[in-house]
Amino acid sequence: MNSFLKNIFKKKFFIPLLLLLSLTPTVFRMLRHGIFSTQDFHIFRLMEFEKCLVNLQIPCRWSPDVAHGYGQPLFNFYGQLVYLAGEVFRLFGFSLINSTKILFILSFLLSGLSMYLLAKSIWKNNWSAFFSSILYVYAPYRALDVYVRGALPEAFSFVLFPVITLFFNKTIETKSKKYLLFFTFFFTVLLLSHNLSAFIFLFFLIPWAIYMFIKHKAHKLIPMFILAVIIAVGLSSYYLLPLLFESQYISLQRTITGYYSFFNHFASIDQLFISRFWGYGGSPDFISLSIGHVQWILPLLCVPFILFKKLRKNYLVFIVFLLIGWFSVYLTHNKSTLIWNNFSPLRYVQFPWRFIGLVVFCFSLAGGYLVSILGNNKIKTTTTIILSILIIVLNVGFFREDLWFDYSDKDLFSGASLEQQISSSQGDYWPKYGPDLPTKPAPEGPTVVMGVGTAELIDKKFSSSVYSAKIASNLGIVQFPIVYFPGWQAIVNGKPTTIHPSGNYGVISLKLTHGQYDIKLKYTDTPIRLIGNAISLLTIIGLLLFWKYYSKTKR
Repeated sequence: MNSFLKNIFKKKFFIPLLLLLSLTPTVFRMLRHGIFSTQDFHIFRLMEFEKCLVNLQIPCRWSPDVAHGYGQPLFNFYGQLVYLAGEVFRLFGFSLINSTKILFILSFLLSGLSMYLLAKSIWKNNWSAFFSSILYVYAPYRALDVYVRGALPEAFSFVLFPVITLFFNKTIETKSKKYLLFFTFFFTVLLLSHNLSAFIFLFFLIPWAIYMFIKHKAHKLIPMFILAVIIAVGLSSYYLLPLLFESQYISLQRTITGYYSFFNHFASIDQLFISRFWGYGGSPDFISLSIGHVQWILPLLCVPFILFKKLRKNYLVFIVFLLIGWFSVYLTHNKSTLIWNNFSPLRYVQFPWRFIGLVVFCFSLAGGYLVSILGNNKIKTTTTIILSILIIVLNVGFFREDLWFDYSDKDLFSGASLEQQISSSQGDYWPKYGPDLPTKPAPEGPTVVMGVGTAELIDKKFSSSVYSAKIASNLGIVQFPIVYFPGWQAIVNGKPTTIHPSGNYGVISLKLTHGQYDIKLKYTDTPIRLIGNAISLLTIIGLLLFWKYYSKTKR
């Protein structure tokens, strides 16, 4: 027992444990029954994803309960890996609410640890790493992401930014294929968790890679990293190919126009650098867009040290972090409109202030440099503790909810609460075949909208339904309460039959002549989804074979 305690209090373990203890205030309010109010509905999406798995729709693509029960190809376009992580906790018996809260908690704690490992590898000092982690987790934007927006996949991306950078650096420094595989794996995880965060992260990773290739004269490794990115895309193809090629079938313009246009979401100088306003609204005027006072001031204080004390150790690394960070700040402000107008992929980021996450990442790393250039260890330790306490005191008040609901899963998925969730964000991935969005729950069964006849629901499952219909007139059209999207097929009296969208909502419709019909509708993979699935599977097999060969050569 004594030896165990001694190991714990050795510096190797003591500082990471102290870090986790220091991060506890960011998650403490989640450690009670119920859930806090958020602008996103990820508990509902976790439930829908679980239904996918239970019904063996793998990969998950269709969500039948959204859009007032008309359904939507939600997981065809929305990253789903975070929900898979949530299912791990579901297997251990945690409720949907608690599984989601665990993921939010881990987004804080694991991002702190991952930043600690990255900063330690760069600044070669435990207290520098500790300080970078405190800066990283206690940034107001991190509280906004979780306690206001409830943006679960984006919150988890903060865990992955440092990990990807760490294994990129390790690959450059050691030229080890093992680290390259880890880089590939975690970059894939980021792509499958939150593709917009992966896109934003490239604004750091590309210039950082250029710097590292030049510094280490590692241009010969460039083909290896190109291959790593190709492999990551290959692993993600089951998701990326439908995302790219089937976006034409949804009303994607709704996600980049009107309220969602980037013009409406630039941050002001006051919001970024001065204001301590904290709100829970849905527009830039009613939420905090602060970088954090300490987060941006301290890196600037390092500049005089470099200029006047002529410090040379690691100063270029610090400058790279600082420059990328300030360029990211520029992208959050309306002075960068020219870039947003001329680089069209940026429009799908929707909110320029999302780049504050990258600012926090860069400035937190840069802030660790301040501790690394101080004198002896006693000064480093004292300075880190004082500044960390200051940061926590200044920012811990942001890590709190607006409203707390003393709900169980049963409470959350019933009544008005359920109605709110099934109608939320339905415009994001609504198929383009219907001009209108539903405003009330879908009917239980089909409707004969032309001709004379009857139709009824016999059985409904997650991605398939069985109906019967009787048409008494020469011609009839039956509408089913499911929005049309490529992949839906109809089997009528045992034969494949053409379906088409109709009505204000673009629901699945069938033209039928006089007679009695047994009808089955089922959601299947389109050719592009099958190609994506095949590429991902072949990439996995190829990696396993490579790893087996690599392991043998290392014996």
